[in-house]
Amino acid sequence: MTNREKIQALKIKQKGSAKKNLLVFVILILIIGIYAVHTWNISGGSQTAKKKSEVEKLISRDLEVNYPGTPREVMRFYSRILKCYYNQDLTEEQVDSLAAQMRCLFDYELLEQNPKETYLNQLKEEIRQYKKAKKTVTNCVIDESSNVEYRTVDGEKYATIYVAYTTRKKTEYQRVCEQFLMRCDREKNWKIVGWKQVEPEDFPIETED
Repeated sequence: MTNREKIQALKIKQKGSAKKNLLVFVILILIIGIYAVHTWNISGGSQTAKKKSEVEKLISRDLEVNYPGTPREVMRFYSRILKCYYNQDLTEEQVDSLAAQMRCLFDYELLEQNPKETYLNQLKEEIRQYKKAKKTVTNCVIDESSNVEYRTVDGEKYATIYVAYTTRKKTEYQRVCEQFLMRCDREKNWKIVGWKQVEPEDFPIETED
């Protein structure tokens, strides 16, 4: 074979090799594209499937490391649990788990006054009464942080905050206004000492829905 023939043969071989490489490259791109689309679909579907309900969010929150930072935030978490109690169809296990979270918000004195079993029995009976009456909590208004009243008694810090709940029974609405007392514990967490109902005219904030 002459040099010219060798060069021509080499060029033909190089062209064939280039076409082969291009084909491999295109196939790889297609595979990567298909894999990316497939992965995105699975990821998107998983995210949708893993989207937590309100009950799951409340139960899964680790209050030892992620406790509400202010009296108002405590009342927001408290009220979210309250609405789940009365507005959702819960399993007994979910009620128990939500109650455990609720009790984490209670001051030691309130816990002593409401032993676990007694609290759970009364809670479940109250939930049954709400369901029987087809009664729900439709709205919650929590006083602004700037209106929270703070004071120190015997070296302990206390806070007072107002919350209004609106309940619905068929077409009848009722608004309940409550004053909550909190105490700051050694971990600087605000815990609920107790609460009392107040008259609407004594409620310091606008409660219109």
